[in-house]
Amino acid sequence: MNKNTTDKYMDRAGILLCLVGPTGSGKSTISKMLLGRYGDELAFSVSVTTRPPRKEEKDGREYIFIDKGGFEEKIKDGYFFEYEQVHCNFYGTPKDIMERGVKGEHDLLFDIDIRGAMSIKKAYPKNGVIVFLVPPSFQVMKERLEKRGQMSDEQRQKRFKTAENEYALLLGAGYEQIDYFLVNSSLESAFEQSCNILETERLKLCRLRRKRVEDLCEVA
Repeated sequence: MNKNTTDKYMDRAGILLCLVGPTGSGKSTISKMLLGRYGDELAFSVSVTTRPPRKEEKDGREYIFIDKGGFEEKIKDGYFFEYEQVHCNFYGTPKDIMERGVKGEHDLLFDIDIRGAMSIKKAYPKNGVIVFLVPPSFQVMKERLEKRGQMSDEQRQKRFKTAENEYALLLGAGYEQIDYFLVNSSLESAFEQSCNILETERLKLCRLRRKRVEDLCEVA
């Protein structure tokens, strides 16, 4: 981030922008679009996972891929800020990434499970921002899932069950913690709304560094 950009956002504390939602919500696609628009103003939080990489994924870019034994060792070492099990695989957020995001000059973007997002929000209430993305209907969710290629009925049902649990969390404990609710009926519209959220959050007084505000308001 250059000096002009830093001045523009008044030396803020970093935003921890968490995109959450069920399968087919488009959160991974919108994450990539946000990173494309905001360049070095927004960094992707690379999680650690035990699931195997997909064909187009690269180790260290989308995820850090390790086996279950390695993941368990990192748990013992206190390496993770939070971790969750999703679809029989583990996902974890390293502590050092969180610290750099809060203290640094760039914002952090998380494509994360709702429980992990709620943990971030609880630990960093002034930094954490949760955006819950949903497809416009269950039928659309099914259609989007089918477009991903071959998937067994068991795998499909697991994802539907996870979606059901995520909706239950949204309407339960998460109702007071989740900041924004976006229906992704149009990718372009959902993306622009996500951009508007990020820009608005950057201007919140509670997130600006007080010393910088005091300097700008000095009249003597």
